[in-house]
Amino acid sequence: MYAYSIASQEQLQARIDSRAQFTDVIGVVTAISNTGTTQTKLRQGDSTKRTVTIQTPSNILLDVVLWSERATAFLADEILKDGQTSPQVVLFVGTLVKSFGGMSLSGSSSCKWYINPDIPDTKKLLASATAGYKPIAWSESSSAAVQKEPAQEKKAL
Repeated sequence: MYAYSIASQEQLQARIDSRAQFTDVIGVVTAISNTGTTQTKLRQGDSTKRTVTIQTPSNILLDVVLWSERATAFLADEILKDGQTSPQVVLFVGTLVKSFGGMSLSGSSSCKWYINPDIPDTKKLLASATAGYKPIAWSESSSAAVQKEPAQEKKAL
């Protein structure tokens, strides 16, 4: 069983830079970055980070930046391998919405994830993602995993 409440696009926008509420999102993994180190304002010294880009049910590309032990615990190699032949759905829980370089999510010690969880949202995403599926991309850089527009709704033609 999973405890989650998937945020809508409107809720994501309303929560930008708010530390008052954790945010849960679900999406198909489109890209994964390697881990890297960076300096942050909040922490002394270097912090490890990894960026996972997901496509939400609203067709929005969203970066989830995992920090420190969350960055190294993410099973990137396994997910990348599985994602070469089939979509990989990830449910991130306990993230914060940030505005750094466009809207993104930040996942630190409170963040957890579930790959292909057995929930109705996963089944819907898999059904829509299978047609025209593109394998997960890999980036050696720990910043945005792919060049893309800031988080915005992409309308199907």
